[in-house]
Amino acid sequence: MHQDVEVLQIALKFAMQISRESKSFPMEARYPLKDRVCRPSRSVCANLVEGFRKEREDRLLPFTLI
Repeated sequence: MHQDVEVLQIALKFAMQISRESKSFPMEARYPLKDRVCRPSRSVCANLVEGFRKEREDRLLPFTLI
């Protein structure tokens, strides 16, 4: 299962931490800043899951490179 992949667990924890921290942003800047910070962190998790679902390991590599 993709839940067993250590890098995905780390990415999910990081995304949750980013979401928690974004609640402390100033009210007037909360939406634009939160959107710019939280969306990419969720995207990382989604890309890892998508890459893991591919049957061949060599297809996972492009999803894990930064």
